[in-house]
Amino acid sequence: MTSSVTGTGLSDLVDTPGFSVECKLLGRPGYADLLNAALQAERNAEPHELPVAVVKKKHAEDRDSLCILRLETFSAWFLPPQVRLGEEKSIEEDRDQGARVEDPPSAD
Repeated sequence: MTSSVTGTGLSDLVDTPGFSVECKLLGRPGYADLLNAALQAERNAEPHELPVAVVKKKHAEDRDSLCILRLETFSAWFLPPQVRLGEEKSIEEDRDQGARVEDPPSAD
């Protein structure tokens, strides 16, 4: 596994068959940083590659780095088609589709 030149529209790591890896070293990583890294990995991925962002906080141990996937990506790659994560549905939509929705227990 080797690194490529960053900013080229390619994965940060090469020779990682099946993966598109975006690496980030951040001082104070926040949610937006994590999301942007995951989206960048997705943009650089080929259709057969799993896009992964590896984020490390400056001065942290390598083993504490995080591997980031968006829920939509995780769902598409690892869950069966009938499980649809990442899609927002209201209770009314569930009821309209015939799903059984339990009312919360009363506080008697």
